[in-house]
Amino acid sequence: MTRKKLFAFLIINILIIIFETIGLIITFSEIGLKALQYYTNLSNIFLLDTAIINSIFAIRSILNKKAEIPKLVWSLFYASVSVTTLTFLVVVFILSWMYGDLWFVLTKSAMLYTHTICPLLGMVCFAIFAPKIFKRKSALYATSPTTLYAIVAMTANIARVWYGPYPFLYVYDQPIWVSITWGIILLTGAYGISRLLIVGKVKKESIKEKNNALADKARRKKDDLLLLIPVLIIVFLVLPGIIYAIFYMPIDVNKCDSLCHPSNSKTTPKSGRPNPYEVNTCPAVCVVTYTTIWRKITGQDRISHYWPR
Repeated sequence: MTRKKLFAFLIINILIIIFETIGLIITFSEIGLKALQYYTNLSNIFLLDTAIINSIFAIRSILNKKAEIPKLVWSLFYASVSVTTLTFLVVVFILSWMYGDLWFVLTKSAMLYTHTICPLLGMVCFAIFAPKIFKRKSALYATSPTTLYAIVAMTANIARVWYGPYPFLYVYDQPIWVSITWGIILLTGAYGISRLLIVGKVKKESIKEKNNALADKARRKKDDLLLLIPVLIIVFLVLPGIIYAIFYMPIDVNKCDSLCHPSNSKTTPKSGRPNPYEVNTCPAVCVVTYTTIWRKITGQDRISHYWPR
């Protein structure tokens, strides 16, 4: 990939990160952790994660011309684009029909980002920049997140742990054959989308090229793996926790007030009286400030609390 293409690839991924962050902030602010039941939000979180990984490796390739974006990174990006493309098409052809308003499900609140902008950006980015490194069976791997979600969602609905969240998951409100039909349609559609995304990107290898590919795989650069492993750990394990702590964790001002009150503070060993300068964890937990931009994005006024000393 040329330097200009790398810059363009980086810019699109940064846009995905920005729009995904906005959309997910709005979503979690509106419905809380229930957002994690929705395939839409899970697929967009996956796309956000891969956009961050793409950006890191694009920057590395820009700084070091010899460094290429690893195949595993492209494979993860391919899988995330597959699931968000399914999200977009289900919204357009199924949910819009069920709810009777296409414009609403494409543009209302967070749906503007998670249903429309981010899936389209992901498709465009993959179509333009993804190299010819895929195999036909790659579509099966890209369909696996959808299959996993289908198993979990159906099991949770049958066990009455979830209700929906999509109309076609209401297993007790429709005949069994309807639920089975929906499952077949959606999984077949997911596989078909994954196949269509790699049209023109499947590499046909001769026997000689296959042998060379095996040799190259054996000589994989250690710096690729050394960089990718911690990035994957941070993105898939640490980042969701940080997002939850910053953007969703409820701050109980009254509780903070009681914690920060001098009567609940540590006492000095000599006088035994409260020391207002040693107040538990309130400076870290309760002093939470948000800008006007935040309030406009989320529609919330999160309160900052300072206990006077």
